[in-house]
Amino acid sequence: MIRIELLNRGQSRPHMHTDVELAYILEGRAQVEINDKLYVLEKNGMIIVNSNNRHQIFEDSKNHDKKLWLCSIMLDYSELLEDLSKDFALFWCNSAVNDSGEYKILSGILDEILDSYEVSEAGNYMKKSLYYKLVGCLAEHFLVTGMSDQWSRKSNFEKEEMLQYMNANYFRPVTLKEMADKVYMSETAFSKYFKKIAGMNFVQYKNNIRLHHAVEDLLYSDKQMTRIAVDNGFSSPSFFNRVFKSVYHETPTEFREKAGIHSDQETEKKPEGYREFVASYLENKSSEKDGEAEECYVYAAMDQYQSYRKIWTQGVNLGDAAAILAARTQDQIRFVHGNIHFKYGRVCNLLGWDMKLRESHSFAALKFDDVDMVLDFLADEDIIPIIDLGDKPKHTLRDFDQVIYMEPRKKVYETLDEYKKVLEMFMSHVIRRYGEAWVNQWIFDVWFDPGEAYQNSVVIRMEDYDYTEVFEATAKIIKSFGKNIRVGGTGFVIGNMHRPVIHFLEKYKNLSNPPDFLSTYWFPYGHIDENDVLGSAISPHTEFVSRERERYKSFIKQYSLENVPLYVMEWNMSLSQRSFYNDGCGKGALMLKNMTENLECAHMCVYNLLSDEGADYYDLDQMLIGAAGLLTKEGIAKPCYYALLFMSWLESYVVEMGDGYIITTNRSGIYKILCFNYKAIGQVFYLRRESEFNINDLKDIYVDNREKTFHFSMSPVSSGTWRLHRYRVYPQYGSVLGIWEQLGQDTSVREDVEYMRRVCTPRIEGEKIQCQGSAMNLTETLQAHEMRMIVLSR
Repeated sequence: MIRIELLNRGQSRPHMHTDVELAYILEGRAQVEINDKLYVLEKNGMIIVNSNNRHQIFEDSKNHDKKLWLCSIMLDYSELLEDLSKDFALFWCNSAVNDSGEYKILSGILDEILDSYEVSEAGNYMKKSLYYKLVGCLAEHFLVTGMSDQWSRKSNFEKEEMLQYMNANYFRPVTLKEMADKVYMSETAFSKYFKKIAGMNFVQYKNNIRLHHAVEDLLYSDKQMTRIAVDNGFSSPSFFNRVFKSVYHETPTEFREKAGIHSDQETEKKPEGYREFVASYLENKSSEKDGEAEECYVYAAMDQYQSYRKIWTQGVNLGDAAAILAARTQDQIRFVHGNIHFKYGRVCNLLGWDMKLRESHSFAALKFDDVDMVLDFLADEDIIPIIDLGDKPKHTLRDFDQVIYMEPRKKVYETLDEYKKVLEMFMSHVIRRYGEAWVNQWIFDVWFDPGEAYQNSVVIRMEDYDYTEVFEATAKIIKSFGKNIRVGGTGFVIGNMHRPVIHFLEKYKNLSNPPDFLSTYWFPYGHIDENDVLGSAISPHTEFVSRERERYKSFIKQYSLENVPLYVMEWNMSLSQRSFYNDGCGKGALMLKNMTENLECAHMCVYNLLSDEGADYYDLDQMLIGAAGLLTKEGIAKPCYYALLFMSWLESYVVEMGDGYIITTNRSGIYKILCFNYKAIGQVFYLRRESEFNINDLKDIYVDNREKTFHFSMSPVSSGTWRLHRYRVYPQYGSVLGIWEQLGQDTSVREDVEYMRRVCTPRIEGEKIQCQGSAMNLTETLQAHEMRMIVLSR
């Protein structure tokens, strides 16, 4: 059920076993190597080694102060599968990569197990209950879901999935029929198919896997031969002997003796003093928990400050150019711009087919009427255009890899010459219409368009698409109309780099018109499994901007382009347009954490995107659809909007900042304090699809929902009477998701929509406070996910 091993040193050699191992660091610092990947675990860190993964745990060489104490908990894999009612189980638990709140829950259970097994010596019933408590926690928070028990014949990963299944279930009596049924084939057809992909027949492959693991047991354990045979799927010791000898030409016993290992070795004893250490460890953990109050003490020197660039509220993605022609979209843009006062508005597909520039690929006439209406609107609102010159696909995503709707794409240009001619005519037109002074402020982003590369009739492979040629042609034309017009690219995503983009970066310094900036997109997605079993999936939000910035710096350093300005042309906490997380206060508070901790991480960060309008489709007939805009499709402000609004309200000089707060001043007697009680999202959110969570589920994705109290002590501050205004947004007030839930998720009549528009605003509180001497003290208690702006003035 549960086997515990306590070590005060590392594991001596790389090994593997069928059981699932949970390693828990009680003291010191350890390095864990799993399938050639290395992770460092600090005290209270934990990691799961999945079944049949080669691994080794050893004391970190830098661990000088504290001796390593390691608790290894082994779970019988076959019993685990039975309890989970699954035929395959993969866990993702690695606090070295993601230290979310669920690890505290798991840590508490492990401490109970340690106490029951090693200190209080609880009876079997207690131990059984703790086993099920542990399995329940692992299943709820750390079990990777969404992996089908049946495989599609159309899957590109059919071979890998099939062999992975056999590798994980080799100890069971897996039959040819069972495997054939999984891929909907007859046994005869499957047998031929399997031999083709594996290079051997089904029985040979199965026995090879079993022998591989049996050899591990022979070398690295003291198990008896009968146990080794049974554990590794052989029906009897005699059958194990026969198969082993046919491959190794000697018996398992002879093999083990030659290696100098004997089955009568004593089981390794627990280290001396382990019971006293565990008791002391648990006592210290208990006292630490008693002092875990959510309080923050801030001492701010108000006469010390520094300026910063306000990169987070400079630009907003306005969406598709054709959508901006609609009156409702224009009203929404006016509303956001009138409050946040962003300087730049990013527009996509300005020269696309929906803008009716021309008929087919003809140059008989170019009609710029619709383009002018979009650009006139931006000019009237004093919004400087950021023009994306790519052909952006129009689609609605359920999850990052699942499309609800995608509009068929039609080639905008058949040749590069055609593209250059349209661009030249466009530039000539806008210079005449708007004048050089205005157009010189514009920004052009030459997005590398994988779809265009594939559609080009001349291009056979993505690698043959010459993005560098396209960029140079673009920059040459635009710069000929205004040297101050900024032209950049490529709109890449770290970790998903196409070869033409790499070529472009390699040639950067030799370009006749090098880009004025490099553009990239930041979203919290990445690999979360050590074997890349899962591929790309959503990853922790808490530090995602810091992570993306470090990944970018590391990547761009190899091309010596660190000094080229970075424009983050798209960023958000999600790509899903059907995740109610996008509508709640939790997202707004986590946005503030990422923004305040990375005040100047780029030259500009453009939020994607302004409205949910473009994500609406037939699949949902309701007010909230779970899209990632600042406003709902009816134009009601969401908590993410207020996160950006509060950032725009901050003054230009930072006095003090820390975990959950930032204090700013205008140096003329006004102070603004932005504080927020962000909560890390639990592990369970990252192991399921975003769209799977309904509104009720969202309450359970945060493992910590405690209030947080900030104690601000600010000095020197002028004595006398001060006016204080609080602007608060929290789940019960000002949150569109909270209000919608209060209305029973039914806002089908116009009056309901207008009501929500009025009440989805910050709660405002005002008071006068006295400052005695030169110090001002404030105590502010925030609910979970609350965002609060405090304005102090004389």
